[in-house]
Amino acid sequence: MQDVTKLAELCATNLVSLDSAMSNKRIDRYLTVANGDRVLALRYYMWNLEICEAFYTPLQFAEIAVRNGVLKALVARYGENWPFETGFIGRIKLQPQCHSDLMQSIVEERKQHGTNLTHEHIASCVSFSFWDHLCTQGWRTMIWAKGIKASFPNFPDNTDLIKLQRRIMEVRQWRNRIMHYKTVFDRQPIYKHNEILELLSWMSVELRDFVRDVSRVSSIMNRRPFALPTTTKVA
Repeated sequence: MQDVTKLAELCATNLVSLDSAMSNKRIDRYLTVANGDRVLALRYYMWNLEICEAFYTPLQFAEIAVRNGVLKALVARYGENWPFETGFIGRIKLQPQCHSDLMQSIVEERKQHGTNLTHEHIASCVSFSFWDHLCTQGWRTMIWAKGIKASFPNFPDNTDLIKLQRRIMEVRQWRNRIMHYKTVFDRQPIYKHNEILELLSWMSVELRDFVRDVSRVSSIMNRRPFALPTTTKVA
């Protein structure tokens, strides 16, 4: 990202074109925190964008790790043929959105892989919400009868599926907020970052430490925009 003065200059120079590209409702939240300063509001907008970019790394690791953890439990219960296993299909049909997600993923992956299709291909295609759903109470006896720790070895309570699913849901909802270009700078991003790290720690402390060390979230949060002195030339 450009230095503060250069970014201010770019925002001021392109103020008209940027305004025309974004609706008033989108920029209003940033105008409020910028006390009506449109250039500063655009810098807040860019800062928010940087925060979203920084979350890409921890969120990607979290989503993949959760998928693999739940997949491990799913295979242990239904085998590698789980996408086609009668008992599993009968239960997943009770959640039409997840069932549709699974069927569409099978079609898409079969087009790509043909007879080489594997359950891993299908698992990589279904949405994060699919894995979130498999951690709800309705699957306790069907997937999690032997507990949680086989998939999430550092989870504090082997039977507290509610806590696990709540955290996965929170991380997924945060991911969706970021991917839909919502404001995040005013939604406790450091707290959300810590939630992601804790979720990762339930699977692997080493993975948690790696993601924490490479993540840029904290450093970006320390770069909150501020109003430049009136003597600074920005146009």
